[in-house]
Amino acid sequence: MTNVSISYREILRRLGARMGGKNRSSCPIHSGHNPSALVFDESDDHYFCFACGAHGDRIDLIQQTLKIGFRDALIWAGVDPARLKPGCTRNADSAALEQRRRRRALAEWAASTGKRLRRYLFDLDRIAFHARQRLINNPDDDLAWDLARIAFADEARVEYLVSLLDGSESDQRLAFKLIEGEEVRL
Repeated sequence: MTNVSISYREILRRLGARMGGKNRSSCPIHSGHNPSALVFDESDDHYFCFACGAHGDRIDLIQQTLKIGFRDALIWAGVDPARLKPGCTRNADSAALEQRRRRRALAEWAASTGKRLRRYLFDLDRIAFHARQRLINNPDDDLAWDLARIAFADEARVEYLVSLLDGSESDQRLAFKLIEGEEVRL
């Protein structure tokens, strides 16, 4: 990891992103317009876009947005690549850094997916409520029975996924596999 003194705010301003709330902006990588899609942490040197899933450090943001290499991104950020200390390259401790990034991305994915699934559970609860109301009025209402089947069939599965998303890292990895259909490599 390289020490780059330019702030995320300055990078995002130069890249034409719209600033949102605290540590949020639109994502210049996918040219998004939502000023809260990208969240960044100056002290941790990490960003994450909830819309396109892009994440990384300051140099990654520059590289991915401008589609340039590491050296050119350093120059764009005002760092002279010739003055870097030996060992201060993109490959220094890259395995540990990549593992940390993947863990953070998994946790962020689990949080946003959990939020979406909780909203879905709320919707299922409303469907079940309305199905019950219709069945009270007319026990032979086929639509009400279909709605009740839909609501109750998905409810247990979604509650299980939410419990995994709220659980440990291994639970979140299992949830990712079940939802996205692929393994998470950490």
